[in-house]
Amino acid sequence: MNQEKNKKNIYDEYKFQVIDANIGLQNSELISKLRDLTLHGNSGMNIELDNLIDLSRSISVSAYFITAYCIEFQEIIAWALLTEEELKCANKVSKNKTSFIQIFTDHEYRGNGIGKQLFELAKRIAAFPISVWPWDDTSRRFFNNDLNKNIVKHIKTFVE
Repeated sequence: MNQEKNKKNIYDEYKFQVIDANIGLQNSELISKLRDLTLHGNSGMNIELDNLIDLSRSISVSAYFITAYCIEFQEIIAWALLTEEELKCANKVSKNKTSFIQIFTDHEYRGNGIGKQLFELAKRIAAFPISVWPWDDTSRRFFNNDLNKNIVKHIKTFVE
């Protein structure tokens, strides 16, 4: 049988949604689920969620949550945080305005193209060139692949 026919379309299994952070931050159930889908309680994603919550009390934030929802199990299984706000988790800053992205996919769902799709959606809506802060070899490989080389500026190249 043709291999192409055996491959499932990612949209048959997952639903992707872009959520304005100003709206998403008001949904405590969503925020709780997103916090669960991070490395740990003090992860960069959780630090930036706290930062956005604080900022949103006084301004409209420039940020998005991009979620991947597993249709079969009816749950969010991955998400990306795309923000143009000043970062709290990075001790280095860019001289130029950038969009910053962090992506997390539940370990059980990795290798299915979900992170890639989240990144593709982020590239479409980012107001500025996208910067990343890879935290391990797997994330470095993900952000350094051929599809992403021309858009990504790593924070490690920024000046203090």
